[in-house]
Amino acid sequence: MILEAFVSMLYNAALLLSLVVVFDILSVGTRYEKIPEQLLSGFILGAITLGIMMNPWVLRPGIVFDTRTIFLSIGTMFFGALPSLIAMLMGILYRLWMGGGGVYSGVTTIISAVIWGTIFRRLHKRWKEPYGFAEFYTLGILNHISMISLMLLMPKYVRWEVIRTISLPVIIIYPLGTVLLGKLAARRLQRQEEQQRLAKSEEKYRQLTETSNDMIMITSLDGIINFANKKSQRLLGIKERDFGKAHSYQYVLPRYHQMLNDFLAERVQGHRGSRLFNLEVVDIEGKPHLVEISSTPLIENNEAQGILLALRDVTDRMQTEEQRNRYAFRLQILRELDGIVLKTLSFEDTCHAAAQKLQQLIPFDFMSINVLRDGIVEVVEVLKQENHFEYLARNSRHRPDPDFVSKLKNDCSIVLNSLCHPPHKCPSGQS
Repeated sequence: MILEAFVSMLYNAALLLSLVVVFDILSVGTRYEKIPEQLLSGFILGAITLGIMMNPWVLRPGIVFDTRTIFLSIGTMFFGALPSLIAMLMGILYRLWMGGGGVYSGVTTIISAVIWGTIFRRLHKRWKEPYGFAEFYTLGILNHISMISLMLLMPKYVRWEVIRTISLPVIIIYPLGTVLLGKLAARRLQRQEEQQRLAKSEEKYRQLTETSNDMIMITSLDGIINFANKKSQRLLGIKERDFGKAHSYQYVLPRYHQMLNDFLAERVQGHRGSRLFNLEVVDIEGKPHLVEISSTPLIENNEAQGILLALRDVTDRMQTEEQRNRYAFRLQILRELDGIVLKTLSFEDTCHAAAQKLQQLIPFDFMSINVLRDGIVEVVEVLKQENHFEYLARNSRHRPDPDFVSKLKNDCSIVLNSLCHPPHKCPSGQS
């Protein structure tokens, strides 16, 4: 009889674990935090309880045994009050419906299992330690000592027979079953917490990327774009449906393709350091933008799985720096011109030095500085391209047209490409 009890209880324990595994598979990703979710989990736990109770070991008609106490104690420990209360009520109603001499023992063992689960749930919160073998085994021992004690509620004619028959199998098998079921539940809880942490991390990351002033992208090692934040999508025209398909090359100016190819080749070969470099991308309207790229490899299982890129548009900054540098250069030339004028140089040397500086300040193809003395024009300085205006040379003299001399005396004329622009009066006799 005791051997039969061992076999039947092992069978029922196997059924329990099978039902729990099915429940675990179906409920992956479910948190059961809100009231509707707790109600649903309560009915699911109740359904498993009924499934266990429908396949009992029958000692005598109306006197049955199963692993409901294991399931209800662990279920209460992990799912809390509301789901376990629903499961307990469903189990009690079914046991009352079954009837028989063991009905009172059956109902009270259900209540006892929920009570022990509640106690250990509270103790675990106080201990703040990871779930372990000792905790589950202790729960199993106490729960099933109570179960054996509640067999005293059986009718007198069968009471001691029941206790003798089930005590050894129950005290050996059921605590171990409690440990196995507890480990499964603990693993499920751990997976659930990891999913919650991952979801929170992804949400924080999403908020960070979407509020960033930079373009954030994740690519594979061969340059396929797997993610791009909203700013990247708006500027470059990347669509979410393009993730996993679009390649980085199509958003980069062709002259930078080799640079990008070398960069990706480094990553494929295992280079793990961060990189900072510039290249030009093309926006949705075809306008080029100079971007500063900071790249970091994404490491998983000690291997690079992708690349995280932060792209900052530095077009305006570079233009501002270029304008600032140009202004500083012009200011320096003007200072040097001022220094040339203040030096005690001859008029010819002053004109020569000033012309060289003006050539740097305002690039031109031709320039001459002429002096009118006694009706003769003398070329003091001339800057020109080679083989152009060969009839003009420094220190050459010629007699100009009388009308030109008259005009020169009254106006200051700068002649560029045969066009005359009179801005202001010149010193008498010079131009």
